[in-house]
Amino acid sequence: MNERNEKLLKWAGFKRVEREFASALDEPAWEYPNGEWDLERDIPDFTSLDACFKWLVEKACNQLADKDISTIDEAYAKLFQQWIEQMTYKQPALALCLAIEKLIDGGGE
Repeated sequence: MNERNEKLLKWAGFKRVEREFASALDEPAWEYPNGEWDLERDIPDFTSLDACFKWLVEKACNQLADKDISTIDEAYAKLFQQWIEQMTYKQPALALCLAIEKLIDGGGE
């Protein structure tokens, strides 16, 4: 797993956990924000726009709205503007992840 995917997973509320079954397979397990768990090979991969929208976009927009006291619609517009700025020569999911990572790191205003 690459560093960006792991960083985004943790930000979205996933946690690496110890599970006997996973340890027997010598594969890390992750707990979802809802308390369920799965093997690393089955958790979201943020090279997919589906995964980005399911696990990241709503939280990112809520964080943006809270950060500068804007409406949720304005926050979506800001995130999508940052996404477009990251699009040059990048895959759409990677560009969205970079925009969200910028927000996580404090640069997405």
